[in-house]
Amino acid sequence: LCAMTPGPPTHVADDILIAVAWNEGGSAITTATAGWTKIADGAGTNDATWWWKRAAAAGTAGPDFTAADTDCFGIAYAIRGAWTGGTPYVDATASGDGGTTDTTPDTATITTTNVNQMAFCFMAKADDTTFASGNPPTLWTADSNVNDGAGTDAGFHVISRTLATAGNADTVVIGTLTVGLAYWAQTLAFIPQPVSALTGTITASVTEAD
Repeated sequence: LCAMTPGPPTHVADDILIAVAWNEGGSAITTATAGWTKIADGAGTNDATWWWKRAAAAGTAGPDFTAADTDCFGIAYAIRGAWTGGTPYVDATASGDGGTTDTTPDTATITTTNVNQMAFCFMAKADDTTFASGNPPTLWTADSNVNDGAGTDAGFHVISRTLATAGNADTVVIGTLTVGLAYWAQTLAFIPQPVSALTGTITASVTEAD
């Protein structure tokens, strides 16, 4: 039995916490920790899962993940500036299958729904091999590359880009590996918290609706 609780990095209220887990044994990864919402599962030879939670304050704990295997790995991230009015992302789409080995793992194509949405890809892979080249891909930023050499090894990787106008964030190679590895990747776009500005002349009769 696998049990782990990936701890989020430093965060503040309304940050979006993302927890990712990878299971070399190929069994479902679950959590019963209150407040965490599942984005998606990837089931295959190796399993992955992605969950999110809006932090109520600094110091929010990570989810307690469990699975019926011993080679499990997890990590958590904090995203700041996302919309606070509901689900903070759009078009979550997975790529990879957890079993097929690939030297050029890629993102899924997603479609943003409004201006300045920020596409992220959260990838988990077998083994702790680093990218030999191509990370980050053109127009993207490499936000995190973490490899764990314990047990059967695993790696977690994040890339992102902002799309100024609504449209497709087309599939790209996340990076090139020297050996083929199994992977799962979840691509989605975060909705920015809207900012309003008043222009012109303010009068005594101005209302909140104005």
